[in-house]
Amino acid sequence: MQVAMAIANSNQIHDMMKSPKILIALAVLGTTFTPHAKELKLDECPANVQETIRANARGGKVDEVNAITRDDVTLYWTVVDLPERREDLKLLVGSDGELIKSR
Repeated sequence: MQVAMAIANSNQIHDMMKSPKILIALAVLGTTFTPHAKELKLDECPANVQETIRANARGGKVDEVNAITRDDVTLYWTVVDLPERREDLKLLVGSDGELIKSR
């Protein structure tokens, strides 16, 4: 249940952060939100998370990995640059190495 709630919240946060108005409001108010995100290098992730990311990267280059933690649940949001596609591949991986979402 916690993982499902964290996934829903990470998707909401990701969508909210696309809005310049939200970013400006957060900067002006100095407000932070409950989930904590930290950008990592792939080799800083747990071994099972690295394995899942590499197995699902479709030969692309990992551009960024963010560890998002909320209520002791950590998810890894990964952006993979696919050379022959216009859009990047996005992977959401649980701390247990399970692939939760790919798009």
